[in-house]
Amino acid sequence: MKSSGRTRGIETWPLPHVRFVAEQVGGLEDELKSATVQRWLEGGNGRDLRAYLAQVAYPGDKETSIALCIASDGHGDKQLIEEAAAVFRGMFRQNQHLDIFFLNQRQEGRLRRVCCPFFSPARFVIPDFWMVTSDGYLLDEARACYKERRLTGDHSDGYMLCEIDPPFIGQRYGLGGSDINRVVMASRHQGSTLFPIDEWPAYVHVARLTVDLAEGEFSLSRDDCRSMIWAEVYKNQRGPLRGRRRRWES
Repeated sequence: MKSSGRTRGIETWPLPHVRFVAEQVGGLEDELKSATVQRWLEGGNGRDLRAYLAQVAYPGDKETSIALCIASDGHGDKQLIEEAAAVFRGMFRQNQHLDIFFLNQRQEGRLRRVCCPFFSPARFVIPDFWMVTSDGYLLDEARACYKERRLTGDHSDGYMLCEIDPPFIGQRYGLGGSDINRVVMASRHQGSTLFPIDEWPAYVHVARLTVDLAEGEFSLSRDDCRSMIWAEVYKNQRGPLRGRRRRWES
């Protein structure tokens, strides 16, 4: 977490013209995210909310700054700020600074192109991308994917936890009537990344969770998931249709 050189504390204001650069990641950042999530849950603010820790660039600034960006239904915003401020001040030195912004839908859509939320009990209204599997029996169905959070683990690029719609039928994977509506994705090709996805389609391994991953948890061990399939992800819903057409014509 870098100091911005400004006065210590939390500042909030309407989101100015700002460029969203990337997600702010790291061990200390994960501790901040986890502690903030737990504070919100304890304070009863665990609903209708999505939160991001992002690198942002302001016009005229040579360096990026760190901002906590929140999308909420507007209820309890003051409490959200106070609880986030308390966590931040308890973890960082006096010369360090964090901005807090509240996002509208258009701003959040721009941010999600380069950043995963770290807390997302409320699903975003627009899919982040679309997935089709490389298993023939599933090729006719594209699934909407919604980012939930970024996870660390054995894979050098990390993992992306996503909600999917429609879910996978659990019976095929020995789960009886329990369908799979959350999956873990990892980049399939060396040198490619999901953070952010900059080439479409992207080729991914897809796994299902074997544990209940708690809110505020950002690491994944080998035993926490089980491989399911290979898949391709596309930027929009038209992509899977073009992908299937290429297969039929080949």
